[in-house]
Amino acid sequence: MPMDKKDQLAELISNAETSFYNGQLQEAFSLSLSAIKLDENCNISKLPAELQSCQGI
Repeated sequence: MPMDKKDQLAELISNAETSFYNGQLQEAFSLSLSAIKLDENCNISKLPAELQSCQGI
């Protein structure tokens, strides 16, 4: 069963956060950009502040 948009966003944000804390910064950045592309109004406030600032957010 396909995931709905909300579930996809939650998974992307969770994976981005995990990647960030594991030092996989490029992967974290890529995942967070994917979340933003999926929904420009997505709540990225759950991402670490350091990653948000890297994106110019």
